[in-house]
Amino acid sequence: MEPIFTETSTYKNKQYKSELFIDNNYNKIAPITQVHAICFIDEDTVIFQEFKDGTLGNLGGGFEKDEGIEDVLKRELIEEGQLELVSWKAFGYEKISRLDKPNQYDYFLRTVARVKLINKPINDPCGKSIGRVIVPYINATERLGWKRKGELLLEYAKKTYSKLT
Repeated sequence: MEPIFTETSTYKNKQYKSELFIDNNYNKIAPITQVHAICFIDEDTVIFQEFKDGTLGNLGGGFEKDEGIEDVLKRELIEEGQLELVSWKAFGYEKISRLDKPNQYDYFLRTVARVKLINKPINDPCGKSIGRVIVPYINATERLGWKRKGELLLEYAKKTYSKLT
C-alpha cells in the first residue's frame, strides 16, 4: 500500500519522515505508539486542543501501562479537552521514522471520535493542552493549519464519522 501523503519535518532538531495511510486495519502495524482523534460533536462541528503558543491540534497521545487503544482515547480526551468518548473508529495511520534511522518506525493511529462536552476545566497533566476550541467543520482545515495533511485527515475523518451514526 502506498501512502496518500508524505512529508519531512524537523522536531527537536531531528528530521522525520511521515507517511499517511488511509486504512482502518491497524492490526498489521506495530508499534502503535500514539493514538489521535479528530473529535466531532456533530457532523458539522469539530473540537481541537489549544496549545500554549496558540496553535491547535488533534487530541490524543501515548499509551500508559496496560492501556488499550480505547483506554488511551478516553483518558486523553478527558485530559486534553474534557470530552467524553461516545464512539470511535480508526481510519488511518501515520508511519513515522527519523531520517537518520529510516528502518525504525513508530505508528500514530488516526481515529475519528464522536464526543460529548464535559463542563470542567482542562487539566492536562503534561501541561501542553490549555483548552479546547470548537470549530465549524467548514473552517477546520484553516484553523488547524496543517495544510494538505490536515485537509486529508479532516476529509477522511468526516467520511468515517458518517459511518458512526
